[in-house]
Amino acid sequence: MKGQVWAYAFVGITLILTSLFLLRLNMGYNVERNIVTVEGKLLSFSNQAELLLKSFDQSLYFISQRAAFELGKTGGLEYEDFWTPDYPKIQTIEDELVRRIKRNMPKSYEKGSISVNFDEAEIDVNDHASTQFFVRGSRYISFYDEGIDARISVDHKIDSIIDSNYFKLLNAGRAIMEDSHFEDILSNPGALVNELYNLKGSGDPRFVGLDFNRIANIDENIVEITIVGYCPHSDAYCLAPLKPGEPSSINALIPYEYVELRFKYKKEITGDDELEFDFGLTVDPGSVTFKVVCP
Repeated sequence: MKGQVWAYAFVGITLILTSLFLLRLNMGYNVERNIVTVEGKLLSFSNQAELLLKSFDQSLYFISQRAAFELGKTGGLEYEDFWTPDYPKIQTIEDELVRRIKRNMPKSYEKGSISVNFDEAEIDVNDHASTQFFVRGSRYISFYDEGIDARISVDHKIDSIIDSNYFKLLNAGRAIMEDSHFEDILSNPGALVNELYNLKGSGDPRFVGLDFNRIANIDENIVEITIVGYCPHSDAYCLAPLKPGEPSSINALIPYEYVELRFKYKKEITGDDELEFDFGLTVDPGSVTFKVVCP
């Protein structure tokens, strides 16, 4: 009888120990499986953050091209103003371009459980040439995944080459206003456009590759100049995305093709100009009053 009791007790202890071992094994597997799942989500989150950073860099390229294209319509200025021999300076136009690029940058982004917040960008536009300019600086970007309560923050470096002939157009426009060679013909749009095409034909690097689509009087004292740089099919340096309804100069199926600079200036009478007067003097016999009459 005593031997049976010990036998039952041994079986019971064995069953308990086996159950505890299986429970421990199962709990260990669940913990390990949970760790693998979390690690996988973190890795996926990290990959998505990296992909979004690359997408941001790619979007900056087109944002910058578009900003230059839009500002070209108002003479490189946020609010259209008359150009003079002293205004606007290239530095002023650079500052306007930086402001427009910042304005067009994304402010936030959400997809699924992931949200992205962007701080104010610190950028400069510099090293511009006839076919490109650089956008350099940084922007603090924060990624958050609500599903795993994880955050990635990065001070993202910006160093982008923007293909655009925008500054070639600006330099051509400033040359027209600042070069004394044009001073005597600024009041004569016909003579000005002829001289510009003569200089272009002679190989003047300031004007080669550009067209002067319109140089005309808006009224008797205001002249508007439109300079256009077209994109040859073998190159892509002057691409500018067009919005629906904006004119396409080559083919309606080509959405990227040109940059345009349009600015106005006022014709002025200088101290060397000879003023012409046309008036007469009459006497009213009835009142013995002198009158000056200007026809």
